[in-house]
Amino acid sequence: MKGIQAHVQGRGNNATLVLTIPLGQSQGFSKSGRSTIIATTQGNCSLSEITNLKKDRSIQFGLNVFDYSQKKVKTRTKAQVIRDEVEKAKKVLERDKHYHENQAQQVDESTYPENETQEIEAPF
Repeated sequence: MKGIQAHVQGRGNNATLVLTIPLGQSQGFSKSGRSTIIATTQGNCSLSEITNLKKDRSIQFGLNVFDYSQKKVKTRTKAQVIRDEVEKAKKVLERDKHYHENQAQQVDESTYPENETQEIEAPF
């Protein structure tokens, strides 16, 4: 658990789980980078592990508290940057390939018109 204090108040059937979460704290950014994590259990958590509840009770809980008001520019890993650059380069190469194919086709059509015939003497 990060940023959560938990304790059980009372006994038996009157027991109450009390969670304390200071809202001014930060546990870093979410995976998407769009929000700040204030507190998290990082998946489900067993109450018997964090309180003095009897071990024969299997009470679990999961909690995530986020702040969406933080403005954050999404960061990219080096691998993501490289992948993006490779994709950009592929698009440029594809565009250039089509450009050069079109240029070659225009040269072929203007140099060798379809209706014009030429007699060529064979060398043998």
